Amino acid sequence: LNGRAILYADKVTDSMKRAIEETQRRREKQREHNEKHKITPRSVVKPVKDIIDGVAIDPNDRAALSKGSTGS
Repeated sequence: LNGRAILYADKVTDSMKRAIEETQRRREKQREHNEKHKITPRSVVKPVKDIIDGVAIDPNDRAALSKGSTGS
């Protein structure tokens, strides 16, 4: 909802400028869509345990472990 990214660099590169501009373009497009459809953005409230359970690997699943799967 109010996410932020902190970029550390000695100078702003062209790639960084393009990424920032694209993010701004997408945010504006989303804001317009939300306004048009009377949508009020809300944060997702979910316990951390639910998030962890969604990506956990069963330690007995040797196939997933041998393939280097992260469960996602």
